[in-house]
Amino acid sequence: MPIQIGANAYLSNSLGNSILSTLVVFLVASVATLFALFLQRALLPSLAQMAPIPWYAWCTGGVFNAACIFLLIYTAPKLGMVTLMGLVVLGQILMALTVDQFGGLGFSIHLLNWKRVAGALPMVIGFAVAAEPFLSCRKEESLWPMRLPQNFKG
Repeated sequence: MPIQIGANAYLSNSLGNSILSTLVVFLVASVATLFALFLQRALLPSLAQMAPIPWYAWCTGGVFNAACIFLLIYTAPKLGMVTLMGLVVLGQILMALTVDQFGGLGFSIHLLNWKRVAGALPMVIGFAVAAEPFLSCRKEESLWPMRLPQNFKG
């Protein structure tokens, strides 16, 4: 995911527009998906099979994906990859706990208990430790002596 986000942020920086780069990413992904579907030789569902599917099942994933890709492209250069990935993982864990607790999106209920909290807590602490230089607005010296060439940075 960091390489994908880095490449997308580089594209955004090169194009000068995060929304345009998001569109390019989705166009390329659509072509790749159509190619995979062609290779799979899968039969497409009939209109009768698609008719009972509610509108939100068609739209929600795409809207959330577009928002997610745009936000990742837009925030990656500002937050840095460790802070951004920490936020992504932390958000996913907290949302997963919420969906499980209430049985949302058609999932069965898995109540929050001390084991689940104990499993999520190290991630929250890990994020706080890794993102501390960003959160406190202070820069630290890197332990890694090498830097990427300037023309490779996004």
